[in-house]
Amino acid sequence: MVITLAVLAFVLAFGAVCFAGEAMKRISAYTQNIEKAHLANISKALTEMNQQVTNLDKRLRTVEHQINGIQESRHTLRGLEEQSRRLRDQQDADNFIPSIGAGQKGAA
Repeated sequence: MVITLAVLAFVLAFGAVCFAGEAMKRISAYTQNIEKAHLANISKALTEMNQQVTNLDKRLRTVEHQINGIQESRHTLRGLEEQSRRLRDQQDADNFIPSIGAGQKGAA
């Protein structure tokens, strides 16, 4: 009788282990499907964010080049203004006719 109970307990324990193993397989497959769905959404969002960052990077580089062009233009404009001022000063100096007493009240 003891042997029969031991064999019955062994069979029952083996059945419980097999049942638990099958349940774990089903739960694992279910959770993997859920994980794949979530990971697909996260991957899609990351791809979209990456594209947005790439577009922003391109636009920032374009703006940077435009700013550099404006700064170079300002530098060139300052140089031209300085040259123009020097030429005006030189022309004023060349056209200067000194006269003594001209323009004074009561003279002449």
